[in-house]
Amino acid sequence: MHSPEIRAGEQGATDTAVLIQGFSNYLSALRAEKTVREYVKDVRAWAEWWKRPVEFFGQDEWDDWTLYETERGVKASTVNRHRVAVRRFFKYLRRKKLVSHDPAADCESLNAPKPLPVFLTEGEMAQLYRRIRNPRQLAMVTLLYEGGLRNKEVRHLNVEDVAGGFIHVMNSKRGRERYVPISDEATAIIDAWLKVRPSGTPHLIPSEVGNRICERTVQKTIHSLARDIPKRVTPHTLRHSIATHLYNRGVDLRDIQEFLGHESIDTTRCYVHVAKEGLRKRILGSKDKGTNIHIT
Repeated sequence: MHSPEIRAGEQGATDTAVLIQGFSNYLSALRAEKTVREYVKDVRAWAEWWKRPVEFFGQDEWDDWTLYETERGVKASTVNRHRVAVRRFFKYLRRKKLVSHDPAADCESLNAPKPLPVFLTEGEMAQLYRRIRNPRQLAMVTLLYEGGLRNKEVRHLNVEDVAGGFIHVMNSKRGRERYVPISDEATAIIDAWLKVRPSGTPHLIPSEVGNRICERTVQKTIHSLARDIPKRVTPHTLRHSIATHLYNRGVDLRDIQEFLGHESIDTTRCYVHVAKEGLRKRILGSKDKGTNIHIT
């Protein structure tokens, strides 16, 4: 049943519109405006397909709706987003005692492949480094790339956190700390920055007035340096890049996990797939430039 018909005497469409408005009002008190808009849009799209009172929508109908979406070619990640919105809608209805059932009680999310992280090749990193014009930019890029640090971690570093060839990171996720090794060259870059940085502030890379720099400042710096690279480059791209480069150089995945501060090795495994995809593109790209061989 992919396109249910409204039966005579049912005013499901009208009633559902009223319920969705109540759902919207309820969410507005709890969530950001953009989130509310997306939830309500997804629930309205579901209601346009269903066209019947909400109490008639059960687990079988949930499966029908999911099948309808997937057969239309909707991506699994998008279907999952739609399902989250409708589940939230029914949770609201149950809380208001407008329905007594959960149509998705026994349903699991669809398997949606996670997109591989964007990274820069070593040649592209060299291109980015060539655009650097001052010691502050050089120190920032070195911490993001050589140190594999997150934007937040760079912004929260103090001067004493870089010593003895290590970066002491206290601002990683969930309050965990780690010691990140850096090369002699990276240490020299940080030392050179310390000689010219503004004095009187504990922050390793302070703002122009000595305060902690904001997230947007780091983002704008990297975006400007990478403006000639045909990829969407963010501070986190540099973290993905060093992890991929380390794996390509033969560094053990467990060591990369510790270097990045990942709690689970599963988070780090994505760089295996990134490296394999990069190898595939290089091999096929080199074949494309050579003689065409037709296998018959």
